[in-house]
Amino acid sequence: HLGMYWCIIISILISISNISAYIAISDNLDGVRHWTRSLQYVNLATRDFGMVLSTAAIDMGGTYLLNAQGNAQVTVYGGSSAGRIANKMYNASTNTLSASVIMPQGATQIMLSFTNTSGPGLQNISVLQPGYDLTSKSNITNLMLTHLSRFSIIRFMDWTSTNTNLEVNWNETTPLNWLQYTPSKRNPWKTIPFIANQLNSTVDIWINIPYGATDDYVLNVAQLMLNQLNPTINI
Repeated sequence: HLGMYWCIIISILISISNISAYIAISDNLDGVRHWTRSLQYVNLATRDFGMVLSTAAIDMGGTYLLNAQGNAQVTVYGGSSAGRIANKMYNASTNTLSASVIMPQGATQIMLSFTNTSGPGLQNISVLQPGYDLTSKSNITNLMLTHLSRFSIIRFMDWTSTNTNLEVNWNETTPLNWLQYTPSKRNPWKTIPFIANQLNSTVDIWINIPYGATDDYVLNVAQLMLNQLNPTINI
């Protein structure tokens, strides 16, 4: 009986730790090339570009760790009061870039500008939250895992946008390595076992299938859960 359980509808946003050469971009950033929604994604192999990491947040203050393959000049868009880049280093032998992105307390957004890109361009970009490094990086924060571990059952209806999800065929679902899990894309099905398997307590899950999904779609979801979900977790 569901009344015996605490339930939570997940509405958190997973950050992507490994971004390919195609980066989601935004608009109305004067003076920076290629910040335009007329080109939702651009090939960054030979271009300067910008990344919108967060907007309309409560407090993004702290020091974030930036890593990438390739080299570029990195700035926080919005002027000196919006944040700054420190400790930028480029290793030519490994073609890797690292830097600290320092955001002031009370910052409500993080937007990065990359100019003077060199070589084949930037790839495998990661921006880690304060308190995390490359040896411990995860797509889910420890705080979120601790919070979710308090519950006995977690419902993923909003996580996969079930009520507005028009997917019919399995090939329409979002790949795990997609750039951003935002409309028109949704959180990938693979993120569900990824989250559930990391929780610190026995937590069962409740998933919802889009109403227009084909039998093959349903079968793929079932096979995914069978193969990747901890067998002690009930669905």
